[in-house]
Amino acid sequence: MAAGLQPLSYQWRLYGTNIPGATANTYTRTNVLFNDAGVYSVLVTNALGSVLSSNATLIVEQPAQPVVNIASLSDQTIQLSIETQPGKLYWIQASTNLIDWTAVHGATGDGAVLQYTDAIVNTSSRRFYRVLVFPSEITGPHPADLNADFRLTSNEAAAYGSAFQTQADWPISPSPILIEYYTRAVYLSSQGEWYHTDPSQPAPLCWVLGQQ
Repeated sequence: MAAGLQPLSYQWRLYGTNIPGATANTYTRTNVLFNDAGVYSVLVTNALGSVLSSNATLIVEQPAQPVVNIASLSDQTIQLSIETQPGKLYWIQASTNLIDWTAVHGATGDGAVLQYTDAIVNTSSRRFYRVLVFPSEITGPHPADLNADFRLTSNEAAAYGSAFQTQADWPISPSPILIEYYTRAVYLSSQGEWYHTDPSQPAPLCWVLGQQ
């Protein structure tokens, strides 16, 4: 905490370089990535001069990789079994080209094994899978955003809306889709598409406009 002749101004820095817009008396990062790691400091200024704080080092650790087992069943489908941790959000995505991915199943872990059987495998020449893990629902993508790129297009919102209107199953919970989740998808797709999460808000208000 800084003290001295008011008013005080603040400029937060990363590796000695000013962070744009970081001029409050506190600095907060949400949904930190590996490139957010580094040495942070703050320069405090008033009419008498400036003082540079001591350094604070932020270390971003890579989360433990989930244990995934894949089995081919007698009916030629594929079953994925994932060891989960309570509270974490797990998205299973599939692709035929390792470029375009879409979620086929998602659920919040409870410490048990999450199982998913892919019945589409026997109609596809090849199919790849990956598992995305998020700290919780409110830090992951909106359920309508099946490719998890934190961009909700009009086509994605329309598909989500169609499933909502018919009460069809959706691969990501909640399923059937709740109206507040649907209206949030429409809002995000119509007001700019790109969005990020605000973990201080509950779902679906946790998904807010703008890139992180």
